[in-house]
Formats: sequence, structure tokens, C-alpha cells
Amino acid sequence: MMELTVLRTMVVVVVVVVLVCGVESSTPPQVVVSGGPIVGGVYRSAGGRHYYAYRAVPYAAAPVGDLKFQNPVPPEPWTTPRMADAPGPFCVGGGRGYMTGEEDCLTVSVYTPVKPGDDTQSLPVLVWLPGGAFVVSGAAAYDPTILMDIDVVLVIPQYRLGIYGFLYMAEGAPGNYGLLDQVAALQWVQQNIGQFGGDPLRVTLAGDCAGGASALYHMISPLSEGLFQGVISLSGTPLNSWARHLIARQTNFLYSIFTGCPRYSPSVLKGCFADTNIDRMKLSLMTMSKSKTAGPDLLYIGNNNQAPVVQYQHGDPQNRFLDEEPVIKFGQGNFAKVPVLLMASKDEGNFMLEMALHQWTLDRIEKDETFNDGVVQEVATRIGLEGHKEPVQKFVWDKYFPELKGTTYEEKIPAIATLLSDALYYSGYIALARYLNDHVPTYLLRFDFEDGPHYNHFNRSEIQVASTIPPGAGNLDPLHYFLPEEYQPFATEDQKKISSNLLYIIKNFVNAKLPTKWPSTTDDGLESLIITKEAGVEQGEFISKERAAASEYIFREQNKHTLAKLRRLVPRDELCPSPVHFYNIIGFSISPAMRMIVAALALLWVAGGEGVVVDVTGGAVLGAEETSAGGRRFFAFRHVPFAASPEADGRFKPPRPVHPWRGVLISNVSGPVCAQAGRGVMVGQEDCLHLSVYTPHDLESEQSLPVLVWLHGGAFIVSGASDIDPRLLMDRDVVLVVPQYRLGFLGFIYAFDPAPGNYGLLDQVAALQWVQQNIGQFGGDPSRVTLAGDCAGGASALYHMISPASVGLFHRVVSVSGTPLDVWTKHPALRRTMVAFADALRCPRSALSAMVNCFIAAPLELLLNTQGAFLERHDILIGNAYLAPAVQSRHVSDESAQFLLDEPLTLLTHGNFTEVPVLLVTSKNQGNYIVGMTLYEWLLTMRDELDDDFNDVCIAKIVKALGFIPGGKEERLIRQQYLTGLRDTSLLDKLPALAELLGDALYNTGTLFTARLLSKKVPTRILRFDFEDGPHRFNHHPDLSEKKLMAPGAGHLDPLNYFLPKHVEEFETKEQQRISFLMLDIIENFMNGREPTVSDLPQVTAEEDVECAVVNRNGFLTQDSFLPPERAAAARIFFEKHHVSALYQMGMPPPRDEL
Repeated sequence: MMELTVLRTMVVVVVVVVLVCGVESSTPPQVVVSGGPIVGGVYRSAGGRHYYAYRAVPYAAAPVGDLKFQNPVPPEPWTTPRMADAPGPFCVGGGRGYMTGEEDCLTVSVYTPVKPGDDTQSLPVLVWLPGGAFVVSGAAAYDPTILMDIDVVLVIPQYRLGIYGFLYMAEGAPGNYGLLDQVAALQWVQQNIGQFGGDPLRVTLAGDCAGGASALYHMISPLSEGLFQGVISLSGTPLNSWARHLIARQTNFLYSIFTGCPRYSPSVLKGCFADTNIDRMKLSLMTMSKSKTAGPDLLYIGNNNQAPVVQYQHGDPQNRFLDEEPVIKFGQGNFAKVPVLLMASKDEGNFMLEMALHQWTLDRIEKDETFNDGVVQEVATRIGLEGHKEPVQKFVWDKYFPELKGTTYEEKIPAIATLLSDALYYSGYIALARYLNDHVPTYLLRFDFEDGPHYNHFNRSEIQVASTIPPGAGNLDPLHYFLPEEYQPFATEDQKKISSNLLYIIKNFVNAKLPTKWPSTTDDGLESLIITKEAGVEQGEFISKERAAASEYIFREQNKHTLAKLRRLVPRDELCPSPVHFYNIIGFSISPAMRMIVAALALLWVAGGEGVVVDVTGGAVLGAEETSAGGRRFFAFRHVPFAASPEADGRFKPPRPVHPWRGVLISNVSGPVCAQAGRGVMVGQEDCLHLSVYTPHDLESEQSLPVLVWLHGGAFIVSGASDIDPRLLMDRDVVLVVPQYRLGFLGFIYAFDPAPGNYGLLDQVAALQWVQQNIGQFGGDPSRVTLAGDCAGGASALYHMISPASVGLFHRVVSVSGTPLDVWTKHPALRRTMVAFADALRCPRSALSAMVNCFIAAPLELLLNTQGAFLERHDILIGNAYLAPAVQSRHVSDESAQFLLDEPLTLLTHGNFTEVPVLLVTSKNQGNYIVGMTLYEWLLTMRDELDDDFNDVCIAKIVKALGFIPGGKEERLIRQQYLTGLRDTSLLDKLPALAELLGDALYNTGTLFTARLLSKKVPTRILRFDFEDGPHRFNHHPDLSEKKLMAPGAGHLDPLNYFLPKHVEEFETKEQQRISFLMLDIIENFMNGREPTVSDLPQVTAEEDVECAVVNRNGFLTQDSFLPPERAAAARIFFEKHHVSALYQMGMPPPRDEL
């Protein structure tokens, strides 16, 4: 009886236990989070363990209506328990030919083995950010069944994707909304994860592909500080080329085309995107994704057009996620100091290869013999290399296709896969690992196991050459073993073993218990753990040394401009202290004896060939020691910023103050020139407002030197600071400053108030202000600044004399071959230029503001292409400057944009200019250059034979280009003055006369009348350069020399060869050496107002006969009339023709008959 009682008791206990367990497992778990109560579900892990799932829990309000394209805000609270046991919709996104998702998507899914109410456990937290190239995926794409076998709380947030997550329009739409969503999710974790048994102080941020890159992005964002304690990244870093937005303007153009939204204003375009119905937007984006024009190529290899973007100084500083390039941030060590685990698959490139082959199949690309080898250049270009350049082509062939020249493209596919692996993944891993290793524990894991499930992103039956795709461990394959898309029991013991190993690694990492035997990255090598093909775990090279070297080359090429910037920035404490720098700081507060000691230390220090650090506005710069032509040591500081980059919202606006930088800016190499496009030339960047400073250093530290600010020439459309070689001038006691300024359309477009113009000249004003504030640090005297330049730079220097914006910024002026009265230095056809660009860019003409906003939105490359095509259609070098300074309306509302408020002739005539001494330098045969350029172009476009017809056509074109009516009275006068006795001669016989004609019309006329007007109030001198037997500045076209089409003489800018050449070369004769000394004496003495050389230069008077100094054909200084009387009379005809409007405005119409 007792046995029966015991048995019954046991049965009751068992039943009770079963019932209790059944009730416990079937009762929906409920927790309360910051928004309100939620109800989840109970599930079993792969190992049979209970875990609790809470899906689609809102962490932010739906980004719809007024919240679209805005930073996330907390959700509206709820009081009724919210069911959280079903997946929510993805965020709106998609790829080629499909779109999915909803806007109301900012949710997290939380999985935890801790049952509600259990306060005894506090587990580490793994926040996993979904991948998908920033355009697809979401929380429901991850099954936690395997991961819930370990003690960890898993959180999977969703974030905005594509246009909704990464639209970028500078101030109008600062971008990175998807990353800001992630920040909000991490903040939610800090506030709520304790409710799920998680420890907010042990959060590991992780992700795959774009999610892995995102996790690392948070390391360099100030907004994410303190929100996590470790990072795991699988197959993605911010340094991969596809993980950052490089083509924002181009993408916005495409969005506007496919949505039908107007693009003339960023705010209007953004508003249109926001107002567009979601279904229509999905259809538009799907159409765009399938369009070849919209560039699926941009996504499949190299650049992602919907991804994180550097915001620089745009948007609210409190919500600015990324203010500098990732390479700069990581390279400088400006990131969260937490351990990092980088995981990669051995054959990452297979995925991208599948995408490429799939696209080629769909697009039915004709794969002929040209394609077989051409595919190499095509792929090289798509991964961000300059595939058309011979050194790049040689590198790619030698490193990846050494034995494959002439083979079919199918035979090249394995090599393409390797190239893609290195270019799109390993190049970023390697660079990042080296940057991280200097500061934090960094661990690498490579996954080589092939015998298991793969992420087949495409149906290989749709790919024509699928059989040639190499086998291997592909992109994201490790996810199958711990966080798959859908859990399936493993088919083999090896697969189970790999899953167990990966779970062990993740568990230890999130608990900060990494194996002691795991190799950490070092400077000497890239050692990693490897999950082998045989399912084992071993140590080995992350990548072979050969491929590592190739990957690093690719990384440098993909990031050359950013790396150049990074190389210039080093922490100050990494530099040897500079006595000269210390002297600059404390020199005025120490005793004279101490000053001598410091100066002596400085001399000893510089003798060692070191650089010198100088503090300027924005930060510290490090100069390099160089040697002058005469063997004198001097310091060169190149690429020093004097204003903020005029990119994005700075386009067509006055320059802004320079952004400060951390550390020391290494300034030993020239920076990029300003973006420019001439005839057949397109180079440069918008981020170009920097200057070079050259200063001798073998003087007493307290000595202050005069300053020469040299404005480079180039017809306001080309050139830059690197076109100036200072080594001749550095033999003299002078500090030289060479600023850059915006050029062409970007520097001189004028549309009244919406675009007040003259940005290039305003950049020069900013540079002169910088000189006043900083030149003392380089030994220069801010009260002795000579403003000078050649060609357009010389005209610019004189423009500053008539601008109120430049008052007090300089004390003397030197102009070589350029004045504001030259016909080519002032904008004559504002409306024509604006209309031409608007039509070419498909911008509206109806309103100036709409047109300018469209110009602002245009990609740089498109603007430069348009400018180049525009210049090709105009004889811009012989009379009309369509991209040059403009007289601004007095109604320009922005005072900071006002530079030139009246005609130069009017201002000079009325004496409205800064009263400083002026030296005008000119060449005897100025027109040679123009004759050569003009004839060369006409010969290419018209005919090769110089027959009689060409003679007449040539003369008629010159007359027309100068603004005269062919066949009219002016043409007769011109022929009478310059071509008498040459009517029946060949064009070759006319060349000297034509050069004289063009020299007078385009240069000498302006010089003559500028000198006369200036001389009424200030000392004005002219120096004419007649020396012929030496180097010439412009020998552009050897074809002209062979056909004897270059007139002899001292040509345009030839004087520069003797004191400020493009490149110093040894002089061939004693005469040339003597002239160099003479020119240097003239410049140096003029800057100092010293005798005797200046007294040898006669002052110009208002008399008709203008006297000038002459460097004669024998190399000696003499005096002569600037122009003979008959040519001076002809110059008046040119002058009155070119300035007829200003003369009429002043009530001085030219007489009807002059000659």
C-alpha cells in the first residue's frame, strides 16, 4: 500500500512538473520597455534550450511625413501590451528589378535565454547590424536558433536604407540617416537591455557586409561614444570602396530623373522626394536600379551610390555622424578604443563576380575578342583604379593575369575573382588592421571551409558561364554556422564542428575572453586564425605577402587623395621639437641672451636637415627644408589651407574660414590644383583653397622680410601653385606666398544675387587676409606685402587695387602681362555663358535662383566636361573671356560677396583705387603666344595648306575675334597700320605683323592705358622685356616651330624664366645668368623701395609718350618709348572699341574718326 502511495506521489509530482513546465513554456513572455509593454514568444534553440523572442519592437518613431529625411526621434509611447512575436516589415529597399519594405520600420528584435523577471543573470549583449549594401535586408533575415545556444542577448535593429537612409544634399539633407538610426537603437539598448537580462556595460557591436562596415563606422563617430565595448565585423569595413558614398551629386541627379522631381534647388528636390508617394517612389527606384544609365555597375563593383557619406561641417553639429574621411579618422587614431575582430571569407570576390556575370548575361554584352582582354581594364576601372593608365594596366596584368594575355574572358574568371577579393575586401581589411593595431587589440579570422552551404545570391543557371566561377568559401558563408537566414540542421560532422568553433570564438569575444594563443595583428605581418578547409582551426597568414602588397597598392590608388591628406597629418608629439617653433612661441618673452641660444639651437637643428613646425590659423604645419638655385637653404610649406573647401554648399559662395585640424599638417608636397578644364585638359578638385609659403631660414630669427604674394596666371581657367618654382627667388631675402583660387565656371560664374561671381578673386582676398594674420610666423612682414602675378594673376593683382574688399592687405603691386583693361580679363557675355551652361546641363532658365541651384547640384565631372566643350567652341584666347571677373550689380545683398562694383576703367579714371606703387612688366612680342595658339587651332580645324584663301580667312577671323566688323572701317585701319605692304604675301610673311597686332590689341593697349591712369596718383613704372636669346615660356606646339609659324622675339611671360619659372634649369649663357640677377634685383628692390635699380626705371606720366625701362636684346637695362607713336594711336582704337560702354557711361564717347 505504501509503495502505491509513493508511486502515486511520484506521478503527481511528474504531472505537476510537466504542467508547470508546459505552462511556463507556453505563457507569452512580457516585459516593459521605454515605449510600453511588449509580449514576445518562446522558442527552442538548435541545442534544445528555451529562449525568448521579442520582434519588431519600435525604438524610434516612423520616419514618415515631417520626419522623413530627418534624424530619428523616440516613438510614441503605448500602454496596451504590444504583440512582438512576429517579424516586422523590412525598411524600404531593393536591388536590380525589385523593391520591398515599408517606411514604418525602425524596430529592434531581441532574443534572450533569460526569462522575464529573472534578475539573477546579466549576459553580454551582441547587437547585430544587418548587411545588404545599405540597400536591402532587415532583422527577419537572421535566425537566432544557433546563437541562442550560448549565453548572450542578441539584438538586431533595422535602419533606413537606400535613398531614405543615405540621401545627401549637404545642409539640405546631411545624410547618414541609417547610421543615426543605428545610434538611436544603441541608445535604446542602453536604456532597455537590462529588461531582457542583458548587461549594458558589455555590448559588442557587430554586423555583416554593410552592417560590419557600420559597426566600424561607429568607432569613428562621436555620437556613438560609450555605447559599445567591442566590435565584430564580417566582410565589411568603412575602408572598402563600396562602403562609402563618393558620387552624391550624380546620385541625386539620377534620383531626380527617375522620380521626375525638379533638381534646381536641394530643398525643393528633397521636398519632392519626401512628398512622393511610397509606391511611386518604389517604382521609380526599381526602374532606376534596372537602368544602365543609373549604374548598377556602380554597385556591383567599386562605388556604392547609396551609402554613408562624410558630412564635414554640414548639418547640426550635435547630430553630425561623420565629419571626416574614415581613412583620416582611423589613420590618426581618432576612434573608440575597443577590441576588434575582423572576419573574412577566403573567396570574398566570388559574390561580386556572380553579380558581374549575372549583369553581363542580362545585358547580353557582346563578348568578342576585344572583350576578352578589355575586361581586365573594365574591371580595373570599376574597382576604383584608373584603368586607362598604363602603369595601372601593367600592375593589374602583372599581379593578377600574368599568363592570361590573349585568353578568353571565361579563362580569366578565377583571376578576376581574386582581384575582386583583394580590391573590394582585403585592401580595406589590411589597411584597417594596420591602423587599429597601433591602438587596440585587433584580431583576424579567415574562413576557408568550402564543404557547406553558400550564400548563392543569384541563380547560377541564369549565368552563362556559371561553371567557371571558382569554388571556395564565399562572401558571408560563416553566417550559416551561427546566424543563418534560416536554420537547417547541419549535414555533416565537419559543419557541426565549425559551428561549435565559431560559437566558442564569439562567446569568448563578447565576454572579453579571447584565447591567449590567438595572434594579434602586428606591423610585421598579418597573422590570423583560420577555419580550414578540413574544418580545423590553425594560425597562419591572413593573406599572402604578394597579395597583401597588391591589395595595399590598390588601396593607395583608390584613396590617393585622402591618403595624401592623411600623410600630411601627424600628432605633434611624434615630431621632434623644433627650436624655431619654440622661438616663434616664446621668443618675445625671453631675454636677448636666451634668444641667441635659441637661435643657435635652431641653426644647429636645421643643419641636420629637419623640418620646422609653425602654428597658423587652423593648426600646425610642418615645412620641408630645400635648397635654392644658389645653394641657400629655405623652408617650403606647401598645401597649407587658408579657407574651407568650397565643395557642396560652399559652391558659388564666398570662401569660408578654414576648418581646424588636429595634429601637425605635413606640408612638404603640392596639393591638387583647383578643378579646371581647358582645351583637352580636365584635372583638379574643388577642395583646393590652399597656398604655398617659401621662406629662407639662414637669417637672424628676429629679422622680418618683405612678402611677395604671387597670383598664378592661366586665363582664369587653368594652372595652380605647383606651376611656380621658388628656387631662384629664394636666393633673395623674400618670403614668397603662392595661393590657389577657384577657376573657370566654379570661380567666375555670375548670376547676380543667386551667384554674385568673382569667387576666384574673393579666394585671393581670403589668402591675403591669411597672410596678414600668419605671415609673421614665417619671418614675413605683414606691413610690406607686394601683391603680384602673371597674366590673369597680374590682372588680378591690379583688380585688388580697385576693390574695397582688398583695402589694406598689400602695399605694392607687380603685374606681368595682365591688367584689368585687357579685353580678355573681363566677362563680356554673362547671359550667353549662363544660358550655354544651363542648356548643356539641362537646367531651367526661367529663374536665376533655380538655374544656380541646378549648377550647385551638378556633379563636378559634368561641370568640367561642359566647360571644356564650351571653351572648344570659342576663340577664347584672342579676345573674349567668358569665364573671367565680372562687374557685379550694386544690388548684391551679401556684402562678403562684393568685390567689383563698377567698370575697371571707370574706377581707374576717377582715381578710385588703392594708392600704392605699381610695376608693370611686359614682353616686346606678347602676341607670339596668341598667334601660335590661334594658328595651331585653326590649322587643325580648317585646313593644312597655307594658301591665299586661308590668308584672307585668317585675317577676317582675327578682326572678328577682336570685336570689329569684318570689312568695316576698323579692319581697314588695322590693315593700314599693321599689314601695309603685305597684302599679297603669304601668311608666313605676315606672322611678325600679326603677332604685333595681337600683342597690341590684347596686352599693350591695356598696359598703356592702365599705366597712364595709375600714374595720375601713384608711382607707376613699366619694364619691357626684349631679350630673345633664352628660354621661352610658351613653346606649346612643336608643329608650329617645324612649319616656322612661331614669330621670333621675347614672348609672353618670358621674363618669368629668370626669376620665377615653372621649373628651374641651369642657364646656358652668361647673358641669361646676368639677366636673372637683374630681374631678381628689380623685384627685390621694388619690394623694398630701394635704390639703385628702381631709380633706373622711369616713372610713367599722363603724357602721350610713355617711357619705360627695357631689358634689351643684349641683356642690359636701357630706356625707350613703350610704343612708337603710330602703334600708340592704334592702341587708342583698340581701347575705345573694347571699352566703349564704360566710356559712354562716363560721358566720354570715342570720336568717330581717330586715324
